[in-house]
Amino acid sequence: MKYDGLVDLERDELVGLLKEQLVLERETIASMDKQVRRTKNRIIRLLLHGIVLDSMKHIDMLETMIDLLTGSVVPEAERDELGKELKRHIQMEKDSLDRLEGVIRKTEDKGVRFLLQNIASDERRHHTVLDQIISTLAVGENITDMDWWDYLYRYANLST
Repeated sequence: MKYDGLVDLERDELVGLLKEQLVLERETIASMDKQVRRTKNRIIRLLLHGIVLDSMKHIDMLETMIDLLTGSVVPEAERDELGKELKRHIQMEKDSLDRLEGVIRKTEDKGVRFLLQNIASDERRHHTVLDQIISTLAVGENITDMDWWDYLYRYANLST
C-alpha cells in the first residue's frame, strides 16, 4: 500500500528528488571518510566521524522514505530471524548499560562523565527502540505503511 498523502505525480517527483539526495549523501561520506582516516587527532576524528555517521543515517532515512512512499517495507521472511537477533541484542545493550552506569558512578571527571552519560543515554534509547521493533514485528502483515510512519514519529530519535 502506497502512502496516500500524495498524488502519484507528486510522489514520483518526490521519490526522484530523494534519490538525487541519496547520491549527494554518498558523495559526502566518500569525501569525509577520507578525512577521518587521514587525521591523527582523535577529537577531530570523532567530530568528522559524526558527520559521516549522520550522512549514513540520512541515507537510511531517505531510503526509508522511498520505501514508504512506494509501498515496499519489511519483507515477511525477515520477521522471525530478526526478532530473535533483536532479543539477543537487547541483552547485549542491557549488559553494556549496566557496565557504563557502574563506571559513571565511579568517575568524578566531568568530561569523561559527560561522554559516558551520552553513551548510556544512547543505550537506553536503543533498548526502547529494539523493544518497539520486536512488538511491531509481532503484528506482522497487519502493519500498514501509515503504522510505520507513526512508529517513526514516536520512536525514532533521528538526531545524533
